[in-house]
Amino acid sequence: MDAPTQISLSQAAESDGRIERSVREHSALMSILDRRPIESALPSLARPIMSLDANEDAVVGALKQSLRQLETLGAQWAGLEDMLKEMKRKDDILPKLMTSTGSYEDLFRKEMSKYDRISDIAHNIEAQEQLLLQIQAQNDDFSAIFNLEDYKASREKCYKQIQAAIAKF
Repeated sequence: MDAPTQISLSQAAESDGRIERSVREHSALMSILDRRPIESALPSLARPIMSLDANEDAVVGALKQSLRQLETLGAQWAGLEDMLKEMKRKDDILPKLMTSTGSYEDLFRKEMSKYDRISDIAHNIEAQEQLLLQIQAQNDDFSAIFNLEDYKASREKCYKQIQAAIAKF
């Protein structure tokens, strides 16, 4: 073997040794990357270990029910929005004004009566506002019972561990 080849092999062996040492030194840190799927390394939201009044199911059930109600109100809102767009598209009073032989007041009153359903929009908005206040209170209860702040902190810590492991890898 000639000298340049021997130097190259020596440098390659030295480089391999550095990489192996680095992998060994950081194997504990990088072991989180061995989890399959990687999501299994993340903490999961769980029931409290101790419960004073055992109302976790009731809180979760009430919150789910409120969210379903909000979804229903959202669908109603979409229907109301479509109705308004259609009304706007069809609303052209000019031809009626040009051909009207009666009182303009009567014509305007009749045309304005088409918009009486707009009160449905106000009711929907009011119902959404009330429901959102209710959901906010239920979410506060849920957060307290399931200790979301600790969960968020442990999840962030795990994200940072994964990020550090990826950086070392």
